[in-house]
Amino acid sequence: MRAMIYRLCCQCYRRLLAAANTVTTNDAVIGGGVGGKSLLLVEHGLRHHHHHQRSSSSSSSNQLSVLFYGSDDFSLPTLRLLADNYQLAAAVDDDDGGDGGSGQQQQQRQVIRQLDVVLSSPKNIIARYAHDRQLTCHEFPYDLPPTDGVYDIGVVASFGHLIPGRAIRSCRLGMLNIHGSLLPRWRGAAPVNYAVLNGDQRTGVTIMRIAPKRFDIGDIVAQAGYPVPPRITARQLKAELAPIGAQLLWECLLDIDNKLLNSRPQSSSGITYAPKFDDSYGLIDWSTMTATEVDRRFRAFIDFIDIYSHWTDGSRLRLYDLVDPELVATFDLKRLSGYDDTGRPGPGCIYYHKKRRLLCVSSAQNTWSAFGSVAVKGHKRMSAHQFNNGFIKRLETSVPIMLRSDMSSSSSSL
Repeated sequence: MRAMIYRLCCQCYRRLLAAANTVTTNDAVIGGGVGGKSLLLVEHGLRHHHHHQRSSSSSSSNQLSVLFYGSDDFSLPTLRLLADNYQLAAAVDDDDGGDGGSGQQQQQRQVIRQLDVVLSSPKNIIARYAHDRQLTCHEFPYDLPPTDGVYDIGVVASFGHLIPGRAIRSCRLGMLNIHGSLLPRWRGAAPVNYAVLNGDQRTGVTIMRIAPKRFDIGDIVAQAGYPVPPRITARQLKAELAPIGAQLLWECLLDIDNKLLNSRPQSSSGITYAPKFDDSYGLIDWSTMTATEVDRRFRAFIDFIDIYSHWTDGSRLRLYDLVDPELVATFDLKRLSGYDDTGRPGPGCIYYHKKRRLLCVSSAQNTWSAFGSVAVKGHKRMSAHQFNNGFIKRLETSVPIMLRSDMSSSSSSL
């Protein structure tokens, strides 16, 4: 009798004890005295136990030990979701008061039984969050035990380093990467930036299996598309894609065996690359970039690197507060600036729009870009109005003033 009760899960055993206080005398008589009462209680407990097992069949079989790799804001929603389940699922069971629990509690079954975090830096946002949640942390490269299958699965989100083969082998089911594009488009370290830079109207998130020694070529486990909002910056788009990736990863973990079984190779067509970018990507070449292309480059990189040109003395001129080029096209700048029909004085010519207080710069194909503020090297950021008073007017020249795409010094140019 005690052995039968002991095999019940803790939740069902608590229910059995509660039922013992509610069984009536008639129940005992119908069951045949004390022994019948005991049998009735056991049957009551087993019925609930079998129902509980059916309603959460994967709760016991699919509880996972997870090794997480992340480094930035894109990684955080995924780590938060994993940590919430890892640390709070037990509280859900303890709070289960009704028969079978609420629907919300049933959905919050524990999936993560172990969660370790690998850090690319001890001071980034993932490190701070993991320490606040008192998660077990390891600094990259984490010296894993030599035994294969130490963890059930690895999860990687915007980590920035090639994961060693030994780490992949340490995960029984391999590793999943949350990638910010619809692979095979934009393989590489900066998929969201390149989607904005190239004017993609649709992007998304891919959950893919990590292949040793290669970036972003593994089989696709799941994908979710997402329309790119007009004039969104790359940082804003990453913030919108991050929770989508976290939820998509979670859905994969809930049905991990089936998801892995049905993963598919990436297409051999439509492959594009999004390599790491550096400071040079922020330089505006007025002679080759139209206003639309300047706008895309600005939104792709403004929160990551300087967007800049060069002032007449060759010093760097950082550009801020870019105006929508469709609005700028309505300013009639060709007439206001004296731009003639031959396109002279040419791309890079500046014009200060007094009424709108904007610094306007001619771009390729007779288009114009406009900025609300700038910063000259060695000076604080200033409004276009302040720049006009402090720099443009001081040149005291009757010829057009040109911004440079190189660092050579020139006060003006025809």
